[in-house]
Amino acid sequence: MAAPAPASAGLGSVSLASGTALAERCRVVIERHVKPLPSANPQMLEMFRSAERNDPSISYIQDKDHAWMPEFAGKWLTHAVQLWMLTADSELRAQIEGFVAELAALQAPNGYLGAEPDGSELTGPGFRDGYPWDSWGMYHIMTGLLTLHTACGHQQALTIATKIADLHVRLFSGDPHKLFNEQVQTTNYAIIDSIAWLYRLTKTPTYLALCKTFLLSWQIPGCGDFLRRALAGKDYFSGPAPRWECLHAVMGLAELYHATGEADYATGLLDIWWSLCRLERHPQGALMSAEQAKGSPCKCSRSLCVF
Repeated sequence: MAAPAPASAGLGSVSLASGTALAERCRVVIERHVKPLPSANPQMLEMFRSAERNDPSISYIQDKDHAWMPEFAGKWLTHAVQLWMLTADSELRAQIEGFVAELAALQAPNGYLGAEPDGSELTGPGFRDGYPWDSWGMYHIMTGLLTLHTACGHQQALTIATKIADLHVRLFSGDPHKLFNEQVQTTNYAIIDSIAWLYRLTKTPTYLALCKTFLLSWQIPGCGDFLRRALAGKDYFSGPAPRWECLHAVMGLAELYHATGEADYATGLLDIWWSLCRLERHPQGALMSAEQAKGSPCKCSRSLCVF
């Protein structure tokens, strides 16, 4: 595969002029954090290896309180790609290429790219008390991959993301209660955002159908009902799932609007946005309290309150 063109001023929406304070700050972040992290934390990728996933003696697999760890790979990749887009750092680009190639090698033939043992992928039960966060982790990985593909047409990144989406289509499309049975809705629903993004890029009908299944699953009691509640004028905090993680699912409404042009998606998203602006912005710049919306910037748990 021919290497895509290097970053340029036209690659991202913003590029940094060398010598500026922001450019120097980005350089320090790249050199001291982004580049060293994969070698400093090899489990970020090793947790996806089949032998690692199926060994119950490995502590990071057993620990149900760290079921979110597969998000690390995707968050690193997204961060790295965005910094490469700003700086055109050639060493960082090479590291990104190697990271994506390793993700491709670790991906199971069926598209799975998570840390649960065989037989527990996506639907559990696994070592983590029967509550797999698989779609949450794969959402973040897809986000990094699609950021890279959008930036430079990286085909391997698109292939990995497509395999993840196809796995979700096979398991969940058409039955909203299958998604509900994945149990950790507040996190796993996030993948609607990346699958809608992939639909916008590819126009594959099954991806749009899966997104509509997600929207139906939101209507199951306890699962947020984000779009219908917003269109009815109800504030985000007053719903049954006001956690911060759910905002990743809400972001999928933007992708669905851009992909389909259906006005309700944009209207619902904007209604949620203004609800957050009115009620959840803290004086010091933070959003929400104790990891969820409370309806007031002054309602927070005693241990987390900064006032």
